[in-house]
Amino acid sequence: MEFGVCFKGELSPKRLRSLVRQLEAGGFDYCWFYDSHILWRDCYVAMAMCMEHTSRIRFGPCVTNPGVREWSVAASLFAALALQSEGRFDIGLGRGDSSLRVMGKRPANLKSMVEFGQQVKAMVRGEEATYPDCPSSVKFPWAAGHDLPLWIAAYGPKALKSAGEYGDGLILQIAEPEICRWLAVQARLAGEARGRNMSDYRVMAAAPAFVGPMDVCIEKTRWFPAMVGNHIAEIVERYGEVSDFLPNPKRLRKE
Repeated sequence: MEFGVCFKGELSPKRLRSLVRQLEAGGFDYCWFYDSHILWRDCYVAMAMCMEHTSRIRFGPCVTNPGVREWSVAASLFAALALQSEGRFDIGLGRGDSSLRVMGKRPANLKSMVEFGQQVKAMVRGEEATYPDCPSSVKFPWAAGHDLPLWIAAYGPKALKSAGEYGDGLILQIAEPEICRWLAVQARLAGEARGRNMSDYRVMAAAPAFVGPMDVCIEKTRWFPAMVGNHIAEIVERYGEVSDFLPNPKRLRKE
């Protein structure tokens, strides 16, 4: 098991530098940032700063999406950060929620999300890539060949299938162990069905934690259900309150 932290982009640079140094000294493995450029400050400036004050911990967006940056701009940014950190950069990817909805835009579809992930990874490796809305192929002559790990955020069956088929890891915004296990199995089975070796497949429980009296913990983390509730509502609306996809926690515990 590894541990990470995720910042929303509201801390001062001085405070952030101090915390990241403490995280690395304390054995944390990942430092993620929300990529929601209107609600919070741009995360990649903060990542670049923190990379210069650490030597081991890995960085990445949790999560980015295909809809806020031109794809070669995103790839160039990620490749530059991978080069700056000597490869300590991962891509967390989703369809886009807060960063797009706040602009009145809808999240990207799964096909676009998957294609974005594949083409961005190719450009970062230094390979030629083609993608929608770009008439010419793109290739970075300066790319250092980094093969960035791709984590895909998912809830529903189609997204879980895509995460297993194309991702190196799965991001779940939930921490209930049995539900996390069940969702992870769906992604792993999809990857295996595509012929992938899933032995190194990673699963991230991206949910808040607070240590203290229960009433204080509830108060300090109550923002999170409000933030992710629309995802759950969408799944229930699409698949119903009782379906083969939505697991029964009591049944899961018996298994």
